[in-house]
Amino acid sequence: MMNHLWNFLAISLPPLRDFLAPLLPTAPITDPVAIFLVILAIMLVAPLLFERLRLPGIVGLILAGVIVGPHGFGLLERDGTIVLLGTVGLLFLMFMAGLETSLDDLKYNADKAVIFGLATFSVPMALGAAAMTLLGYPFLAAVLVASCFASHTLLALPIVSKLGIMRSQSVTATLGGTLITNVLALLVLAVVVKAHQGNLTLGFWLFLIPSLGFYTFATLWGVPRLGRWFFRRFGHDEGAEFTFVVAT
Repeated sequence: MMNHLWNFLAISLPPLRDFLAPLLPTAPITDPVAIFLVILAIMLVAPLLFERLRLPGIVGLILAGVIVGPHGFGLLERDGTIVLLGTVGLLFLMFMAGLETSLDDLKYNADKAVIFGLATFSVPMALGAAAMTLLGYPFLAAVLVASCFASHTLLALPIVSKLGIMRSQSVTATLGGTLITNVLALLVLAVVVKAHQGNLTLGFWLFLIPSLGFYTFATLWGVPRLGRWFFRRFGHDEGAEFTFVVAT
Protein backbone atom coordinates (compact mmCIF):
# COMPACT_ATOMS: atom_id res chain seq x y z
CA MET A 1 0.00 0.00 0.00
CA MET A 2 2.77 2.45 0.93
CA ASN A 3 4.63 1.78 -2.32
CA HIS A 4 1.47 2.48 -4.30
CA LEU A 5 0.98 5.75 -2.41
CA TRP A 6 4.57 6.89 -3.05
CA ASN A 7 4.28 5.99 -6.73
CA PHE A 8 1.00 7.84 -6.99
CA LEU A 9 2.50 10.96 -5.40
CA ALA A 10 5.58 10.82 -7.60
CA ILE A 11 3.43 10.63 -10.74
CA SER A 12 0.62 13.01 -9.82
CA LEU A 13 2.33 15.80 -7.87
CA PRO A 14 4.34 17.49 -10.69
CA PRO A 15 1.43 17.87 -13.18
CA LEU A 16 -0.98 18.80 -10.39
CA ARG A 17 1.48 21.40 -9.12
CA ASP A 18 1.77 22.88 -12.61
CA PHE A 19 -2.02 22.95 -12.96
CA LEU A 20 -2.48 24.73 -9.62
CA ALA A 21 0.49 27.06 -10.12
CA PRO A 22 -1.70 30.19 -10.58
CA LEU A 23 -3.39 29.48 -7.23
CA LEU A 24 -0.24 28.66 -5.27
CA PRO A 25 2.06 31.27 -3.71
CA THR A 26 5.08 32.13 -5.84
CA ALA A 27 7.37 31.67 -2.82
CA PRO A 28 7.16 29.53 0.33
CA ILE A 29 5.22 30.94 3.26
CA THR A 30 7.50 32.90 5.59
CA ASP A 31 5.10 34.37 8.13
CA PRO A 32 5.56 32.33 11.35
CA VAL A 33 1.86 32.50 12.25
CA ALA A 34 0.86 31.22 8.80
CA ILE A 35 3.46 28.44 9.00
CA PHE A 36 2.14 27.41 12.40
CA LEU A 37 -1.43 27.48 11.08
CA VAL A 38 -0.56 25.22 8.13
CA ILE A 39 1.22 22.75 10.41
CA LEU A 40 -1.69 22.68 12.88
CA ALA A 41 -4.16 22.12 10.03
CA ILE A 42 -2.07 19.21 8.76
CA MET A 43 -1.85 17.73 12.26
CA LEU A 44 -5.63 17.94 12.57
CA VAL A 45 -6.82 16.83 9.13
CA ALA A 46 -4.22 14.35 7.84
CA PRO A 47 -4.50 11.72 10.63
CA LEU A 48 -8.32 11.83 10.59
CA LEU A 49 -8.42 11.42 6.82
CA PHE A 50 -5.99 8.50 6.73
CA GLU A 51 -7.65 6.71 9.63
CA ARG A 52 -10.86 6.84 7.61
CA LEU A 53 -8.87 5.09 4.86
CA ARG A 54 -7.82 2.44 7.42
CA LEU A 55 -4.21 3.65 7.33
CA PRO A 56 -2.12 4.83 10.30
CA GLY A 57 -2.57 8.53 10.98
CA ILE A 58 1.17 9.10 11.13
CA VAL A 59 1.44 8.03 7.48
CA GLY A 60 -0.91 10.88 6.65
CA LEU A 61 1.36 13.32 8.46
CA ILE A 62 4.39 12.14 6.48
CA LEU A 63 2.65 12.31 3.11
CA ALA A 64 1.13 15.70 3.94
CA GLY A 65 4.63 16.96 4.70
CA VAL A 66 5.77 15.76 1.29
CA ILE A 67 2.85 17.50 -0.42
CA VAL A 68 3.34 20.94 1.20
CA GLY A 69 7.15 20.73 1.18
CA PRO A 70 9.66 22.06 -1.36
CA HIS A 71 9.34 18.93 -3.55
CA GLY A 72 5.54 19.14 -3.53
CA PHE A 73 3.47 22.30 -3.77
CA GLY A 74 6.23 24.38 -2.17
CA LEU A 75 4.01 25.93 0.51
CA LEU A 76 6.63 25.44 3.21
CA GLU A 77 10.39 25.64 3.00
CA ARG A 78 12.61 23.31 4.99
CA ASP A 79 14.10 26.12 7.03
CA GLY A 80 15.29 26.24 10.62
CA THR A 81 11.73 26.41 11.98
CA ILE A 82 10.59 23.27 10.19
CA VAL A 83 13.78 21.42 11.18
CA LEU A 84 13.23 22.46 14.81
CA LEU A 85 9.60 21.33 14.84
CA GLY A 86 10.51 18.03 13.17
CA THR A 87 13.28 17.40 15.68
CA VAL A 88 10.99 18.22 18.60
CA GLY A 89 8.39 15.83 17.19
CA LEU A 90 10.95 13.04 16.90
CA LEU A 91 12.26 13.67 20.41
CA PHE A 92 8.72 13.70 21.78
CA LEU A 93 8.03 10.39 20.04
CA MET A 94 11.14 8.91 21.67
CA PHE A 95 10.07 10.46 24.98
CA MET A 96 6.64 8.83 24.80
CA ALA A 97 8.29 5.48 24.05
CA GLY A 98 10.49 5.83 27.11
CA LEU A 99 7.58 6.98 29.25
CA GLU A 100 5.51 3.90 28.38
CA THR A 101 8.40 1.44 28.66
CA SER A 102 9.07 -0.38 31.89
CA LEU A 103 12.77 -0.40 32.76
CA ASP A 104 12.26 -3.75 34.51
CA ASP A 105 10.76 -5.21 31.31
CA LEU A 106 13.67 -3.78 29.32
CA LYS A 107 16.20 -5.36 31.69
CA TYR A 108 14.34 -8.68 31.56
CA ASN A 109 14.49 -8.65 27.75
CA ALA A 110 17.95 -7.10 27.53
CA ASP A 111 19.52 -10.08 25.74
CA LYS A 112 16.82 -10.10 23.07
CA ALA A 113 17.05 -6.31 22.64
CA VAL A 114 20.85 -6.45 22.27
CA ILE A 115 20.71 -9.27 19.71
CA PHE A 116 17.92 -7.59 17.76
CA GLY A 117 19.61 -4.18 17.89
CA LEU A 118 23.01 -5.43 16.78
CA ALA A 119 21.49 -7.55 14.02
CA THR A 120 19.28 -4.78 12.66
CA PHE A 121 22.26 -2.44 12.68
CA SER A 122 25.08 -4.62 11.41
CA VAL A 123 23.26 -6.33 8.51
CA PRO A 124 21.91 -3.13 6.84
CA MET A 125 25.22 -1.42 7.65
CA ALA A 126 27.27 -4.06 5.85
CA LEU A 127 24.89 -4.37 2.89
CA GLY A 128 24.48 -0.61 2.59
CA ALA A 129 28.22 0.09 2.69
CA ALA A 130 28.87 -2.59 0.07
CA ALA A 131 26.08 -1.30 -2.19
CA MET A 132 27.21 2.34 -1.91
CA THR A 133 30.80 1.34 -2.63
CA LEU A 134 29.70 -0.52 -5.75
CA LEU A 135 27.82 2.60 -6.85
CA GLY A 136 31.06 4.56 -6.68
CA TYR A 137 30.68 6.33 -3.35
CA PRO A 138 33.88 7.10 -1.40
CA PHE A 139 34.42 4.89 1.65
CA LEU A 140 33.37 7.47 4.27
CA ALA A 141 30.31 8.49 2.27
CA ALA A 142 29.33 4.84 1.82
CA VAL A 143 29.62 4.21 5.55
CA LEU A 144 27.60 7.32 6.38
CA VAL A 145 24.75 6.44 3.99
CA ALA A 146 24.78 2.86 5.27
CA SER A 147 24.41 4.11 8.86
CA CYS A 148 21.20 5.86 7.75
CA PHE A 149 19.92 2.50 6.49
CA ALA A 150 20.98 0.82 9.73
CA SER A 151 19.19 3.16 12.13
CA HIS A 152 15.45 3.35 12.55
CA THR A 153 12.88 5.33 14.49
CA LEU A 154 9.70 4.53 16.39
CA LEU A 155 7.35 5.38 13.55
CA ALA A 156 4.82 2.71 14.51
CA LEU A 157 4.79 3.68 18.21
CA PRO A 158 1.36 5.41 18.15
CA ILE A 159 -0.15 2.29 16.56
CA VAL A 160 1.46 -0.02 19.10
CA SER A 161 0.35 2.23 21.97
CA LYS A 162 -3.20 2.35 20.63
CA LEU A 163 -3.31 -1.45 20.47
CA GLY A 164 -2.23 -1.65 24.13
CA ILE A 165 0.75 -3.96 23.54
CA MET A 166 3.53 -1.63 24.72
CA ARG A 167 4.65 -4.06 27.43
CA SER A 168 4.72 -7.16 25.27
CA GLN A 169 8.07 -8.91 24.95
CA SER A 170 8.49 -8.26 21.23
CA VAL A 171 7.72 -4.54 21.54
CA THR A 172 10.05 -4.13 24.51
CA ALA A 173 12.86 -5.86 22.62
CA THR A 174 12.18 -3.67 19.59
CA LEU A 175 12.33 -0.50 21.68
CA GLY A 176 15.65 -1.60 23.18
CA GLY A 177 16.96 -2.47 19.72
CA THR A 178 15.93 0.97 18.45
CA LEU A 179 17.94 2.64 21.21
CA ILE A 180 20.97 0.55 20.28
CA THR A 181 20.75 1.26 16.54
CA ASN A 182 20.31 5.00 17.11
CA VAL A 183 23.29 5.22 19.47
CA LEU A 184 25.48 3.21 17.07
CA ALA A 185 24.38 5.36 14.11
CA LEU A 186 25.28 8.53 16.02
CA LEU A 187 28.66 7.05 16.92
CA VAL A 188 29.27 6.26 13.24
CA LEU A 189 28.34 9.85 12.38
CA ALA A 190 30.80 11.21 14.96
CA VAL A 191 33.61 8.98 13.67
CA VAL A 192 32.92 9.80 10.01
CA VAL A 193 32.85 13.55 10.68
CA LYS A 194 36.14 13.43 12.54
CA ALA A 195 37.72 11.23 9.87
CA HIS A 196 36.55 13.60 7.12
CA GLN A 197 38.07 16.53 9.03
CA GLY A 198 41.32 14.61 9.53
CA ASN A 199 40.91 14.69 13.32
CA LEU A 200 40.45 10.97 13.97
CA THR A 201 43.24 10.85 16.54
CA LEU A 202 43.93 8.87 19.69
CA GLY A 203 42.67 11.82 21.72
CA PHE A 204 39.27 11.55 20.02
CA TRP A 205 38.94 7.88 21.06
CA LEU A 206 40.17 8.65 24.57
CA PHE A 207 37.40 11.22 24.84
CA LEU A 208 34.62 9.28 23.09
CA ILE A 209 34.86 5.93 24.89
CA PRO A 210 34.93 7.28 28.48
CA SER A 211 32.19 9.76 27.60
CA LEU A 212 29.96 6.96 26.34
CA GLY A 213 30.64 4.95 29.49
CA PHE A 214 29.86 7.96 31.69
CA TYR A 215 26.67 8.65 29.77
CA THR A 216 25.48 5.05 30.15
CA PHE A 217 26.29 5.02 33.87
CA ALA A 218 24.61 8.39 34.48
CA THR A 219 21.48 7.31 32.58
CA LEU A 220 21.01 3.89 34.19
CA TRP A 221 22.26 4.69 37.70
CA GLY A 222 22.27 8.44 38.24
CA VAL A 223 18.99 9.59 36.71
CA PRO A 224 16.72 7.25 38.74
CA ARG A 225 18.36 8.38 41.99
CA LEU A 226 18.18 12.02 40.96
CA GLY A 227 14.50 11.57 40.15
CA ARG A 228 13.73 10.01 43.53
CA TRP A 229 15.55 12.85 45.30
CA PHE A 230 13.79 15.48 43.20
CA PHE A 231 10.29 14.17 43.87
CA ARG A 232 10.95 13.62 47.58
CA ARG A 233 12.20 17.19 47.81
CA PHE A 234 9.64 18.98 45.64
CA GLY A 235 6.63 16.65 45.67
CA HIS A 236 4.75 14.93 42.85
CA ASP A 237 3.16 17.85 41.05
CA GLU A 238 2.09 16.64 37.57
CA GLY A 239 3.56 19.65 35.81
CA ALA A 240 6.88 19.26 37.61
CA GLU A 241 6.97 15.53 36.81
CA PHE A 242 6.39 16.13 33.12
CA THR A 243 8.97 18.93 32.91
CA PHE A 244 11.57 16.91 34.83
CA VAL A 245 11.17 13.85 32.63
CA VAL A 246 11.28 15.86 29.37
CA ALA A 247 14.36 17.79 30.56
CA THR A 248 16.07 14.55 31.55
